[in-house]
Amino acid sequence: MTMKRLLLVSMFEKISHRLQEIELEFHNKTVTYIPTASLVEDTGDWISLEKMHLQRMGLAVDELDISKSSYETIQQTLQKNDLIYIAGGNTFFLLQELKRTGGSIDCRGRSTGESSILENPRGRL
Repeated sequence: MTMKRLLLVSMFEKISHRLQEIELEFHNKTVTYIPTASLVEDTGDWISLEKMHLQRMGLAVDELDISKSSYETIQQTLQKNDLIYIAGGNTFFLLQELKRTGGSIDCRGRSTGESSILENPRGRL
């Protein structure tokens, strides 16, 4: 059985440099970046900064807006990428949009073997 890992952080930019200790290799991996919870918040530049940090770590960023995606697109995107990053913001909005689209964020049974979920709730769960 492959262990799944969940990393829950409040300020990603303050710990992004430490991720190399947790995940040995990020190069040639793709992260599903889900900004949906932040869409109803005043985010300033932090969404762009988060994606830039992920790219600097060697990750290809594949953005997935749950509120504008079909169930099929959500599932296909989550299956094909190695990591999942859920941006912070209004968690209730993210859950509402997941329910509306019928989507889910579930890494059980992923075909990629090991997977990690990186979440940045910005203190709002």
